[in-house]
Amino acid sequence: MPMHDRVVVAPVRPPQLDDVLETVRDTAARLGAEVYLVGGFVRDRLLGTAGKDLDLITVGSDGDPLLRDVAAAFGWPPPQRFDRFGTEQVRGDGFVVEVVRARAESYDPESRKPEVRPGTLEEDVWRRDFTVNALCQTLDGRLIDVTRMGVRDLRAGVLRTPLDPEATFAEDPLRMFRGARFVAKLGFTLADGILEAMHAQARRTDILSVERVSDELRRMLVAPHPRAGFDVLRLGGLLERVLPEIVAMIGVEQGGFHRYDVYEHTLRAVELAPSDLITRTAALLHDVGKPPTHALADDGRHTFYDHARLGADMARDILTRLRFSNDEIDAVTQLVRLHLRPIQYGYTRVGVPDHQTTR
Repeated sequence: MPMHDRVVVAPVRPPQLDDVLETVRDTAARLGAEVYLVGGFVRDRLLGTAGKDLDLITVGSDGDPLLRDVAAAFGWPPPQRFDRFGTEQVRGDGFVVEVVRARAESYDPESRKPEVRPGTLEEDVWRRDFTVNALCQTLDGRLIDVTRMGVRDLRAGVLRTPLDPEATFAEDPLRMFRGARFVAKLGFTLADGILEAMHAQARRTDILSVERVSDELRRMLVAPHPRAGFDVLRLGGLLERVLPEIVAMIGVEQGGFHRYDVYEHTLRAVELAPSDLITRTAALLHDVGKPPTHALADDGRHTFYDHARLGADMARDILTRLRFSNDEIDAVTQLVRLHLRPIQYGYTRVGVPDHQTTR
């Protein structure tokens, strides 16, 4: 019987970042499109932490043809358009490539929805939230710092608005929550006047959708420095508007082995917890039942009877309000309800074999 040659098919290598950038560059050149890298991708690239989310801006043309050709080159699904935000994106192989057309915006004081008209690169950059997010690059890597503050602030680790911060936050109050998240993510500090502007515009956050605020809180919770982000929300007058139950912890003294008030203890717990959403959210809410159950015993001890049970009920209400999923809510409330169990075992089961305690 004749032997047939065996055909060996080499595995297809998934595209790397350089492959995607090269395809974007070549496609833009072929289409004659004026396209720049912008925003968080450029910021993180300069910090040496570039990810797979590419932010592109086109000037004078729509980005749809570009995205369609890029998607076709890698066999990705066709682009999705988000008319509400004026963006379009493709996803594939772990990458997200998003395009927005350069625009100038003005905001209705009663809405987050802007009035938009086509704009220049410079007009688009000046309306962005922070100077470190306003940096641009050409597709061949040349850096463009329109505000002339972005590189300096990136090196210094400072968040500064390109324009007056109060006007910036008045136009889009979600930028205040984004500022807190960037502090938590990047470990940056706020420029002078930012906290004061947040305080002045805190009431504007009432126009924001719960989902958008919740998304910022979720991303902040799993960032490397969540405590710093929560401090920004507190000092900027925002925490009391979205999580008054956390503000209620401030100044509530504890006793026994506790060294800090409930608020400080809680933020330290969040900072030290593993950086997954369920664990960090449970750490944030584990003592939320303490302020309403706080009492002083006759001997001067601080007591919080049944705070774990009440805290679990409060956590369920809070997370429902923030549009967490049912599974997330169940997991967090279970942890809040049972968070005293290890301590209770330590006090009541001394001498019990380890395998029984674990069981």
